[in-house]
Amino acid sequence: MIEKFSEKLAFRLKSINPEETASVEVMKFSLSVLINFAAIVFLSLFISAFLGTFTSTLTALVALATLRAVSGGIHLPVSEYCVAASTALFLLIPYIPVNSKWCILLNIAACLLILIYAPSRIEQQSRIPEKYYPHLKIISLLIVCINFWVMSGVLAVTFFAQSLLLIRKLSIKT
Repeated sequence: MIEKFSEKLAFRLKSINPEETASVEVMKFSLSVLINFAAIVFLSLFISAFLGTFTSTLTALVALATLRAVSGGIHLPVSEYCVAASTALFLLIPYIPVNSKWCILLNIAACLLILIYAPSRIEQQSRIPEKYYPHLKIISLLIVCINFWVMSGVLAVTFFAQSLLLIRKLSIKT
């Protein structure tokens, strides 16, 4: 549904201004990413407002997006699957109770997974040259290490979940 809508919108935009617009494929991809992201944010925040977890869900959204931008991770093959899975994750995270001991353990586990796997699967998603990948690993580690000071259960679960998505042996086929 998102892919078809993106394609129709890309064709429409191309027909309005064929000389000064990118190719339909480039616009379709960009629109698909934008719509996917907007749907996840809107649905997660809208539902969390009714559940009383708005602040925690917003925290998880910002934290995961920040870490994911520099660490990469698995991508689901269908946009609608991504929206459903991501929204479910963001709605679930605030309900996972984490004491200080578990916060530290989840932070350590996330750091180890980042050391092993980050960055992961960003070759087609980013324009960052490969020579900077070690820097992305360090930035990813620093982001997670902030939570050793903050000690937020929401951040610990979010960072751990994102670090699991770095594992290259995971693959999802349609």
